[in-house]
Amino acid sequence: MPYATDALAGQKVLVLEDEYLLADYITSVVESVGATPQGPFASGEDALISLASGDGLPTIATLDVNLLDGPSFKVADELDQLGIPFVFITAYGATSLPNRFAARPVLTKPFAPFQVVQELLALLERHAGHS
Repeated sequence: MPYATDALAGQKVLVLEDEYLLADYITSVVESVGATPQGPFASGEDALISLASGDGLPTIATLDVNLLDGPSFKVADELDQLGIPFVFITAYGATSLPNRFAARPVLTKPFAPFQVVQELLALLERHAGHS
């Protein structure tokens, strides 16, 4: 399902992914639909530094669950505190997440570009419904 090149125009998407090729892939997908990527960040620590830097917060985020510096749950908690919706990306499915994240959307690897866009649009729609 193709999306318009402006489907996510005006959105800033934090990309947390430690595999270079996948990070580049997600970033390219985000850019292809008009969003501005924040990152990609290869570690949770780098993503947390960015969130605290005052350089502008993302509107939505994609979080790889398993990073080289550990799980991305601290970043997920921070995004939750900031009210920023996110989708987890993992090869292990939703069962690999702690209970506190059971209701969060999960995109299972491997995935197609349209699935990334679909999840990000769904995040925005759900977030708008809760605002």
